Amino acid sequence: GVTLCTDVVIAIILITTTTGVSARDRVTTVLALASKDSKSEYFNLPGHIFPLNWHTEASVDLAVLVGLEPLAILCEIADDDGSMAGLPKLREFAQAEKLKIISAADLIKYRRKRERLVELAAAALIPTMWGPFKAYCYRSLLDGIEHTAMVKGEISDDQDILVRVQSECLTGYVFGSARCDSMKQIEASGRGVLIYLRGHEGRGIGLGHKLRAYNLQDDGHDRVEANEELYLLILGNTGIGAQILGDLGVHTMSLMTNNPAKYVGLKGYGLAISGRVPLLNPKTKENKRYLETKQEKLGHIYGSDINATCNTAYQEI
Repeated sequence: GVTLCTDVVIAIILITTTTGVSARDRVTTVLALASKDSKSEYFNLPGHIFPLNWHTEASVDLAVLVGLEPLAILCEIADDDGSMAGLPKLREFAQAEKLKIISAADLIKYRRKRERLVELAAAALIPTMWGPFKAYCYRSLLDGIEHTAMVKGEISDDQDILVRVQSECLTGYVFGSARCDSMKQIEASGRGVLIYLRGHEGRGIGLGHKLRAYNLQDDGHDRVEANEELYLLILGNTGIGAQILGDLGVHTMSLMTNNPAKYVGLKGYGLAISGRVPLLNPKTKENKRYLETKQEKLGHIYGSDINATCNTAYQEI
């Protein structure tokens, strides 16, 4: 198999099964994964069981919270038309089957009250090309990775502050790649906070895979297709960034983003978002297709209607 730098879509199957496609083969593989006696040589790569870092993590969290082993199997519920069921349909299903239902935001809020994900390691004033910033180094208690918060101006409890949560971007921040989409906005940020999450290059796919995705984009794939071609998912690390913001004293913010999903992700951490400041990305020859793909396939919004979209998302949760 291929060694990836993140535990994303590593497809496996138990070697004693048949094709691995049937429900029986998949359940047998899951049971073997759950066994403490299983060894890596019992499984083949690739297969038909896919560990994913997303709402899948929530299922593992639930297992741990009730004292079980940190392993779960996830099954999406289909609507009548075959598409993935939305929240109204899930509530209807849960009521009919007498099942409990919670949102990811509920689980995040619960865990945040009981767990700490980061600790402050160091802080210092740093002169930059945009003026003096105070740099804070936070260390993750989960994996030891150090993340950075760059703060310009004073943080006040009762004042809105501009916030940008940015995944690591070596090609953009170090080499000035025209494909990266936040450099000019950060330069003009003024008073605000930039959370720079390391270890998540290319939103979690890694630098090597990011460069390979660039090649695929040059060959005609769009950004989503390029990452799918590498069997990768676009991930975020909302929890780390949210706890850093809370430790800095940020409570109310204007979020710098075009992605409405980030509103929902931060809500579970008790962070109030008054609105958003759009990332202003003038279209160039290099980024035109990239920006269009983010809008068409990832749901990014580049107009004032993002607030209505986010308010709807809040109400649904």
